[in-house]
Amino acid sequence: MIQHNGKIYPVLPPYDPAEQAAKREAVKNRASAAKCYTWLGTPDDELASKTFDDYDPARQQDDRARFASTKRQVMTYADRIVVAFSQQRIALDNLILRGNYGTGKTHLVAAICNTLRSANVPCRFCAAPDLFTALYAAHFDDKQSIILEASAAALLVLDDLDKVHVSVEKDGAYQKKTLFEIVNLRYRKHLPTVLTTNATGDLSQWLDGATISRLSERLTTLDMRGRDMRIRK
Repeated sequence: MIQHNGKIYPVLPPYDPAEQAAKREAVKNRASAAKCYTWLGTPDDELASKTFDDYDPARQQDDRARFASTKRQVMTYADRIVVAFSQQRIALDNLILRGNYGTGKTHLVAAICNTLRSANVPCRFCAAPDLFTALYAAHFDDKQSIILEASAAALLVLDDLDKVHVSVEKDGAYQKKTLFEIVNLRYRKHLPTVLTTNATGDLSQWLDGATISRLSERLTTLDMRGRDMRIRK
């Protein structure tokens, strides 16, 4: 406090440009993290509520140990992204969850995103077919904005890659070119990408060789073949 002309005024802290820049960056990151599920205009409140706590590996019955291990690995992966975003020192793998439907792949990758959102880490989630639906409907400038947004987030999740329709006649040329552009930009920035797919073999129907090569340089693949947990007995 200082006194002037009989009045008392608080002493303001000195202006710190670095501190102010950090505050502006924190506000920007918080706003970006909030757009995780809405960036393509298709919000999903159900996914936004998914957590690791409500994913129960015991529902896989005889295979519960392997699914419990998968859950731990995915939780660790989420924590590493948060640390890497704040410290920018950790090299992160890309991640593929592959296996039949109903085993919780989407649940786990949404839980990754929600962990990041709670830490104000910018991330983007979409079903891969929804990405292309948005691109097909967009004008050129908007297409580029979508691609750049997918390329810049600290984490990009492409759910259900194998549900992207590719034409046999053109061998999915547009889809493969677009996914290469996104993955290549992320590769150059050392940003991790997460994919889920029911396909357990070759992904060349949806990704070209250059894309697979970039993803594979640092890649963890988790096998999630098991019983369909959506079916209640």
